[in-house]
Amino acid sequence: MACLLVRALPEDAPLLSAIARVAKQSVGYPDAWMACWVEALTVPRAALAAGLGWKAVDARGVCCGFVCLAEGGVTGEWVVDFLFVLPGVQRQGLGRKLLARARDEALQRGGHRLVLDADPTAEAFYLSQGAKREGATPAPMPGQPARHLPRLAWTFKTQAQGKLA
Repeated sequence: MACLLVRALPEDAPLLSAIARVAKQSVGYPDAWMACWVEALTVPRAALAAGLGWKAVDARGVCCGFVCLAEGGVTGEWVVDFLFVLPGVQRQGLGRKLLARARDEALQRGGHRLVLDADPTAEAFYLSQGAKREGATPAPMPGQPARHLPRLAWTFKTQAQGKLA
């Protein structure tokens, strides 16, 4: 899909949050779970003010998806905090493009690792993009107290080349 990636601004937070909710709901999660995720699916304006978010805009000016980064818990580690694509334009390469943008930004900021706790339905996508599974993060939900999210990571071979291992 032909989209231009542009830096997301703080005023984009409500729109990006709505895209996150629509994309997450399209997987078929129960309404009770969606209600639990309202805060988690709200894009913080501060992240956008810090220049850590990009939106994909099509030729009509419509935002079709976005990605946001956050600094990780260790030096040189960056976290994909959000990566969502609207259901109608999924599987057209936009997720790959957004992920590549996140990788490039992490590298520009001196990163050596990119990590995320993936939605289980998106794990195959991230693995196809070179992620390695590093375990799981507990994410209990009503009716599934043992639910976990796959913890995925990319390690940059060299910062200069921007390659992922």
